[in-house]
Amino acid sequence: MTAAMHCLRTWRHYLLGSKFVVRTDNIAMSYFQTQKKLSPKQARWQGFLAKFDFVMEYKPGRTNVMADALSRRVELAAISRLESPLLGRIKEGLQHDAKARILLELAHEGKSRQFWCEDDLVYTKGRRVYVPLYDNLRREILWECHDSKVTKRMKKWADKKRRHVEYSVGDLVLVKLHNILRHKDVHKGLTRRYEGPFQVL
Repeated sequence: MTAAMHCLRTWRHYLLGSKFVVRTDNIAMSYFQTQKKLSPKQARWQGFLAKFDFVMEYKPGRTNVMADALSRRVELAAISRLESPLLGRIKEGLQHDAKARILLELAHEGKSRQFWCEDDLVYTKGRRVYVPLYDNLRREILWECHDSKVTKRMKKWADKKRRHVEYSVGDLVLVKLHNILRHKDVHKGLTRRYEGPFQVL
């Protein structure tokens, strides 16, 4: 229901005054307008929906092929591509790995649905590149993606739910009051978390 409300708010100026159909694969949502007991949030939504002239229809997900295709993850085609030495090594490894050569042949002949060939690389579901067992290539990629210093630094900031921000003179900032919250005689619920705004000098 949240997605439908978001769409109605976004396209309100197009939809007001016209009759339209909302198709959903959520059967409970199709009974929303005839529901007798409503939560406070649903009551607010009902008030907003009263402005529109629409019918809500249930359509099972397996029959709604068009919407299913539109909701798939989009594949972006880049205008310029970064040519990595890693891709060259993967292409070289595909020639040396026996299993990869078999997959490459099957993909070229069109006999495999799970693998396909593009730019001399073997792809599998989700456009993932098949990495051959050649010259510690898999280990290097795993190290690059999981164990390198850059990845650990990004993980550290993500775990803290913080982002690095540069401030300039005149910006307004809030100061976190974490030291006050440590005192036992002050209840956490009664103190403010931030003080400010203060101007950067």
